[in-house]
Amino acid sequence: MLVHISKYVAMVNDFTLGGNNVSGNNIASGAVSGEVVTQSQFIIDGSDESFMQDVIEASMQCPIMVDFWAPWCGPCKQLGPLVEKQTNAHNGKIKLVKINMDENPMIAGQLQIRSIPAVFAFWQGQPIDAFMGALPESGIKQFIEKLLGIAGTGEPEQAMPADIENALTQITEGLKQARETDEWDIDSLDNWQAILGEIMQAMPERTDIVTLFGHLLLDRGDNDFARQLVQTTEKPENDDAITRLEKRLAMASNMEDANGDASTLSDLPDNAPSAERFTLAQQLFANGSVWQAAEQMLHIVKHDREFNDDAARKYLLEMVNSLDTTDPRISMIRRKLSALLFS
Repeated sequence: MLVHISKYVAMVNDFTLGGNNVSGNNIASGAVSGEVVTQSQFIIDGSDESFMQDVIEASMQCPIMVDFWAPWCGPCKQLGPLVEKQTNAHNGKIKLVKINMDENPMIAGQLQIRSIPAVFAFWQGQPIDAFMGALPESGIKQFIEKLLGIAGTGEPEQAMPADIENALTQITEGLKQARETDEWDIDSLDNWQAILGEIMQAMPERTDIVTLFGHLLLDRGDNDFARQLVQTTEKPENDDAITRLEKRLAMASNMEDANGDASTLSDLPDNAPSAERFTLAQQLFANGSVWQAAEQMLHIVKHDREFNDDAARKYLLEMVNSLDTTDPRISMIRRKLSALLFS
């Protein structure tokens, strides 16, 4: 579990400013006398004596992770290789200092570490995040990406306009309300899009952010941007959220070359041919007007159910299977469709 460790900042500052004039290994400059490189130039074994130089001073140049471990700790043996692997994978953007707590208890005591493994992240001389226990590799990767996002601003406490997870929650809730009411505030949409763009730069492999961003773009009818986002994302296999986003994008793309304009077709009379209404619904969906598209399809189901072999009902099901699973419009459309089918 990630823990907030701002309470430790003063403690480490006291240690830094308390006259401990020690020498040690400089991980920013490669191997020097006394340094034990465990995996690469990005990973070293540290000590209480070298902590000032290895961690505090070095973190002024790049983020530093400190892995506190002990030879007798089973979870440490599981976590250590994964942390080292992810450190090397980032090719110098972040560096790792491994400290054997049995041999170097002082810094661990300063940080009030009660259990291991414990990994602390330092930037600009301050601890800014930490986790205790053995995380899976995906969790370690996420931890590092978050740290790199913070370091990218040059401000230890603020990586983004707001805390990342808090910002994502606010955007998710804002989109939910807009989709429920079909009331869209342009300024809010612009702000959410800008924030998600920043977060994507710091955490490009978070597929949950990709899908949130992608559906926002499609809600706005920005299909080209959504397509670029999907095409440039490294997608894991069998990711249902990404599959749904790709399906929605494909449905929108199918209408890009269609004849007609949804804005000119929107005032269809009640007795308009179902073919025209069906085309209008497809174009509305492609433009991001999900609820208006659903209303047109529901009209066909109600008044011309057999049109084109039940095409309207089938398209409604395709729509709900392409929206994000958290989208409240899914249940709204299903309820209205069920009411028509079983009334």
